[in-house]
Amino acid sequence: MNANGWRATGPALVILIALTLYAQSVWALNQDDILRLHEAGLNAGTIVNVIRGTTEPIEITPEEIDELEATGVPAEVITELRSVLGVQTQPQQPAVTSPPTDQQQQLEQERLRIEQERMEAERERLRQQIEAEEARATTVETEFRALRNARSLLRDGRHFEAAAMFHRFIEEVQPDPMSDEYYDATFGLVDALHQAGLRWAIREEALQVALMGSSRRHFSRVVPILQDIVRDVGFRSPRITDLANQIIREYDADFQDVYNFFLGRYFFDAGELNQALTFLSNVDSQGEYGARALFLTAVILLNPQMGENIRGVETLQRAIMVADPDVEVDREVIENAYLALARVAYQVGNFGGALYYYNKIPVSSQRWTSALFESGWTYFLFGDMNRAIGNFHSLHSPYHQQRFYPDLYVLEAAAYLYTCNIDAALEAVSTFEEEIGSLRNAMRQFMVDATDPMVFERALFDQAQAARQGQALPPEALSVVLSSTDFHNLFQIISQFEQEIALFRPMASQFGSWGENVLSDLETTLANRRIEAGILIHDTLQEFIRELDDWWFRAQEVKIDIGDLQARYLELILSEGRSTISEGSTLVIVAADWQYWPWEGEYWLDEVGSYRGNLTTRCPDDVQF
Repeated sequence: MNANGWRATGPALVILIALTLYAQSVWALNQDDILRLHEAGLNAGTIVNVIRGTTEPIEITPEEIDELEATGVPAEVITELRSVLGVQTQPQQPAVTSPPTDQQQQLEQERLRIEQERMEAERERLRQQIEAEEARATTVETEFRALRNARSLLRDGRHFEAAAMFHRFIEEVQPDPMSDEYYDATFGLVDALHQAGLRWAIREEALQVALMGSSRRHFSRVVPILQDIVRDVGFRSPRITDLANQIIREYDADFQDVYNFFLGRYFFDAGELNQALTFLSNVDSQGEYGARALFLTAVILLNPQMGENIRGVETLQRAIMVADPDVEVDREVIENAYLALARVAYQVGNFGGALYYYNKIPVSSQRWTSALFESGWTYFLFGDMNRAIGNFHSLHSPYHQQRFYPDLYVLEAAAYLYTCNIDAALEAVSTFEEEIGSLRNAMRQFMVDATDPMVFERALFDQAQAARQGQALPPEALSVVLSSTDFHNLFQIISQFEQEIALFRPMASQFGSWGENVLSDLETTLANRRIEAGILIHDTLQEFIRELDDWWFRAQEVKIDIGDLQARYLELILSEGRSTISEGSTLVIVAADWQYWPWEGEYWLDEVGSYRGNLTTRCPDDVQF
């Protein structure tokens, strides 16, 4: 359909011309005129009124009336024509009539007056209808020109202006929802607002365009936009799964990878693992999404309900091999794959393999802290207390302050205990009790004072106000929440909503009622996401308190074991007559050059992670842990 298709050339114009000309006695009616009025769609009553309203002779023969009847002209019109021309359907005897009385003449004049007024009203109605159609035709032509201008504005980066024009075209022209005009304008609206930074505001329109089918010309452009929307604002809809039925074999390999990875990731997040595998397996492992697809595939295979551990490990190794370390997203795949391999090895007791993979995480990575802590645990279980102590010692440095591990001092105390370094073990337990004891009390008081989810939300999102109101979280608790993957994802979504509202609020009026509705929906959804964040923070803190309690009791167990060891030492002193028992030193070494040096209270970044303890075991022969 084009602009010309919207011009006012329809039946209304024919009707108006017919009524205007014939009712004003411009021409005499003939057979062609009656046929044209009938074909224009006028009802029988209107055509009869036209016949009655003309004062010119009607140039139609009885034979032509019969022809009109044969073409389907309504019976009422045929009867009127025969009546006007004096043609009788059946022969009748001449009627003997009396001259009309004055009263009859008055009634006839009144009837004619009423009929004339009705005809005038009908002409006025049709005139207004034609004017409206002509005005609409003008508007449509204007909006089609605006549609071309909108595309130009979009190319110039004037996103909101372009989006407003696309939206106005849809509202003013109201094209058929299945037409190319509607499709192009809706995609233009989505594309412009996506480039402007909006996601949630265009979710339904983007999905609508995508579901109009892969045969439409913008399908390969709207799918990546929909992928951004799902990723950035967590958009979920049962209708997204309908995209799985699209046929994409006519598209190039790059787009097929985008499409398959998008649906594979969507099904993965939805917990539909078999569906996810179907699409992820169609992603080219050598393409842009190859490493990510392999990593997600490995995670699925390692899921206990799948039971494909060997294939999972092999797939993780393939993901590392195909990933490009110079591409940021692939570097993340490499690091996450190494961590996953380390954890799998740890779970099956292959501590050497776990340490090999943990050591693959670079110092510059944000995952280094996790790798350092988990490898410390691994050294501890492996029985290498010097390396375990070195890692735990490194985690006290300022470089790892963003993470808080309540079990750190307990693990250190246990390592000292297992090498019978009693003084160091007691010091570690004492430090734990001092720091964790006050933290437990502060956390319990915070949970008692918090009365609704927004208190927890404010403690994270508006820490200054929370501090003024005496509702500030301890730094350790903030660290625990901020290190939560679930909170990180929700925080990103909330940040996107805040950004969208800031961008769209000044522009909403350009989009009329649709803009008002979008802005209202953004604000309402943001408020709900904040409540959701408050609940998530509450649950995370509750779990944190349970973890503090658990390690508190474990610290007491270590303390009891230290007391038992001290008692054993006392027995040895009494039985052997010795006044002292030698204990190991607490020196620390730097692995790079194995130079011994006493701990002096400083950390150097290039040495953090390379520390080793120099613990000498002085346990009596009959003491075993």
